[in-house]
Amino acid sequence: SLTYQTFDWLGGAIKGLPREKLFIQSKIPGQPEKVLEAIDQHRKAYDTDYIDTMLIHCMIKDGWTDQWKRIMDGFDEAKQKGWIRSKGVSCHSVPALQTANTSPWPQVHLVRINPQGRRIDGPEQAVWVDTVHEVSPVLTEIKAMKAKGRGIIGMKIIGNGEFVKAEDREKSIRFAMSLPELDAVVIGFKNRGEIDEAIKRMNSALAEA
Repeated sequence: SLTYQTFDWLGGAIKGLPREKLFIQSKIPGQPEKVLEAIDQHRKAYDTDYIDTMLIHCMIKDGWTDQWKRIMDGFDEAKQKGWIRSKGVSCHSVPALQTANTSPWPQVHLVRINPQGRRIDGPEQAVWVDTVHEVSPVLTEIKAMKAKGRGIIGMKIIGNGEFVKAEDREKSIRFAMSLPELDAVVIGFKNRGEIDEAIKRMNSALAEA
């Protein structure tokens, strides 16, 4: 699997580029015994003094903040050290999203969203649920997050790669670009053609917004 191999590629990819013009976001999966050491490994892999945003990855349970307090405290310590500039969380269920929204801890939210409801947060507290969900509960949460001044990044814009029809990609990107609550989106690509297509669709949607 190529999953997350980009962690090791990024250091070489950004070498020689002006760091102040880059925004690097990464995430810590699971509950490492030594949180600061795990964060420091990211700094070493990317050959940088700091990570712009570090995320707790893939929360699925209501009340996850209780079980993850040790990890959250580690992030806070890393932020005090200047190793990370902002802290946040990615969620994979509406209950987890609601907990994240209620908690004062997150500064940034990585949120699954597309108008087709594919691979977005629903009521089930499970990592992957092959069910189409209503997008309205997610929109409710991101509006409340934005009202608190938090950063919001949309993910699953291509339905976890399942939008193989061009019209689905167009519909989803136009939807994302129309949402004032989203500060950015993250999309996975397999080749340059997919990157060029997404940029073209985004530019077109933004020009007409």
